Amino acid sequence: MTSCTVPSYLEKLCDRCMPGTARRRLGDWTLRSHLGATGRANSTWPSGDPGTTIDRAVDEVIDWYRGIGMRPRFQIFDGSSAALSTELDRRGWLTGTGAEIMSAEIVEPQLPDRTRPDDLLTRVATRPDSAFADLVGNPDRLAELTMSRLGQTFVTTTGPDGTLLGGAMSMRDSDWLGVFAMKTRPEARRTGVGSHLLGVLAEAGRARGASGLWLQVRPDNAPARRFYERAGLARVHRYHYRFPDR
Repeated sequence: MTSCTVPSYLEKLCDRCMPGTARRRLGDWTLRSHLGATGRANSTWPSGDPGTTIDRAVDEVIDWYRGIGMRPRFQIFDGSSAALSTELDRRGWLTGTGAEIMSAEIVEPQLPDRTRPDDLLTRVATRPDSAFADLVGNPDRLAELTMSRLGQTFVTTTGPDGTLLGGAMSMRDSDWLGVFAMKTRPEARRTGVGSHLLGVLAEAGRARGASGLWLQVRPDNAPARRFYERAGLARVHRYHYRFPDR
């Protein structure tokens, strides 16, 4: 894996995987917007010095997002500026759920192998098909997930009767592989489908030179966290969102 400090580098990976279609630099800060379907592509990443006072920088963020008809939002990682958090508290901004970032090296036996449950039919592609789109559901979210120029892999799995059971996607950035939109239908949970999907993506990433895998999970999704921990991933970073009440 990269020799960079993992949390700092993962912040950059988060930005590159969903960069948004409109971007503005404010000193070291990055303002992003797209279709409004995801937090990452539609929030400010306040990394470093904004080049002005914190209160003025927040005013500029507000003006930019209001000017394009969007609600201003910050993606606040562990270790982000305490002064910024204090300023947002002073303004009465709300705190929204973000994600825990988990990672692991792509080596055996830490990650699941690609042994699949009996009778599964698996499709691996470089573009999303209708089955993957059905799993994501929201077309704007799908557009934001897939607009990055990073190398992407999509995997979907169906049962012998053609019923869609699950799917996921990955993006490779240098020697890191990010996994996104991991979803298993309720009726297929605890049957090995999730391990199979993760194993297929890990193997495909390893074949293309990735040595580290990372993904995000909601803090309140305890079953998913336990599943990823069993697969050898550990929490290494965390973020949440801040936004005004209206």
